[in-house]
Amino acid sequence: MLSAVQWVFGYLQFAMMQAAAERVSFDLRTRYLSSLLKQETAFFENQQIEALPSQIAEYFRAISEGVGEKTAQFVYAISMFIGGLCIAFWTGPIFTFIMLAYLPIIVILFGCFGKVVKKQMQLKLDMTEKLGAHTEETLSALKLVVSFAQEDFVVDKYDQIALKARN
Repeated sequence: MLSAVQWVFGYLQFAMMQAAAERVSFDLRTRYLSSLLKQETAFFENQQIEALPSQIAEYFRAISEGVGEKTAQFVYAISMFIGGLCIAFWTGPIFTFIMLAYLPIIVILFGCFGKVVKKQMQLKLDMTEKLGAHTEETLSALKLVVSFAQEDFVVDKYDQIALKARN
């Protein structure tokens, strides 16, 4: 019974946070576009106008995810931790104190593991960015690559970058 109630309220919390995130994102997008349209023409001469819609979509998707999903997951995790701790103290306080003694060790281990994972993910993202830049450069200069019959050279270069990404 308790798990069913937990599931229902968890879903409601997530749904409400997603709705709030969409409202915040929509409001910010409206304000951003309104201020963008009030800019002087000199501002647009220094910007890449064709990239602006994709940048706007990316920024506001990140805001929406940050406000909605990430915040909802954080609140849900904290509330489940506190709820589980209360139930544990109610059912077996001595065993709960023993398990809480191990909590700092577990937090330290998870922190170290998180740093290693973050470092590896950053390396992979950097390599993916290099691969994407190489692909974009090749596609933008496709006529030149084909006219000089450099397809094999470009593919070999891509393979070299991809090998670095795998290691």
